[in-house]
Amino acid sequence: MARGDQDWGDTGGHDGEEPALQQALAWFIQLQDTAASEDDRQAFQAWYEADPAHRAAYRRVQAAWQAPELDQAAHRLAADTDRRPSWRGRRALALAASVLLLLAGAGVYFDLPLRLRADHMTAVGEQRQIALGDGSTVLLDTASAISVDMSDEQRAVSVLAGRAYFDVVKRPQRPFRVELGRATVEVTGTAFAVSRAGETAAVALRRGSLRVRAGERSARLTPGQRVQVGGDGLTSPTPVAFAETASWVDGRLVFQDRPLDAVIDSLARYHPGLIVVADPSLGRLRVSGNYRLDDPVGTVAQLARLTGANLARVSDRLLILY
Repeated sequence: MARGDQDWGDTGGHDGEEPALQQALAWFIQLQDTAASEDDRQAFQAWYEADPAHRAAYRRVQAAWQAPELDQAAHRLAADTDRRPSWRGRRALALAASVLLLLAGAGVYFDLPLRLRADHMTAVGEQRQIALGDGSTVLLDTASAISVDMSDEQRAVSVLAGRAYFDVVKRPQRPFRVELGRATVEVTGTAFAVSRAGETAAVALRRGSLRVRAGERSARLTPGQRVQVGGDGLTSPTPVAFAETASWVDGRLVFQDRPLDAVIDSLARYHPGLIVVADPSLGRLRVSGNYRLDDPVGTVAQLARLTGANLARVSDRLLILY
């Protein structure tokens, strides 16, 4: 599983325990490798101790590894690969299958309170264009949710989770407001992208102008700038290549000289299953590309050919690069 650096919009992925389980799977596979270094083990220990959710996820992966069904799954999965993998490879494939079963029963993407609050939401792999009552539009990215409050007095949208792209009709007497947890975006007429995961958020401006407020701080953005909001508050505006960092708005995944595991992290947002990079050295390879987001399985296959990796396509819900 990828653990590489994320782009500005990947502020944590799906809520719930899925990210921790995927990270635990990646660590477990990496630590089975006799080539794992002392630095690797220290980095794992830091990750393990950083969050109780990490420890719980790792224990679940360890339990899956000990399950008696593992060897049966390993032999079955080996038959689906392009070449017969090593014992370690078969165990890695079977472990990924076991963790996928854990994820399937976890109900990880949207919990009931979020569903009750949302007026619009998208499933994993889905993007949806929404027309608001004032003529503005919102493009919801995969696994995202918003609530809407449009009236004669105000125009307000709350991004509850995920990412959204707003194209706002100018109404000088009725400013448009987007709530992002700790932050509020105030605009009259403009186009911009936002993301939110919990209390972490980001805003990138495509055209027009807007102001972002968080606590006592505020920042005005001009086209080609972004800000982020997190535990340290609101950052100062920085330059951003909107066409690359928010390429999802155009239905594309664009990356330049990025580690493969970071690219897989971004792509996994659009795949309703599990994508695993079972070889840490493979995940560190630098890649560039421009791919469609509506075919994540095909994109993984192309990335496998680009990097010379083997691809185990157990099903469209379980893809393993090794």
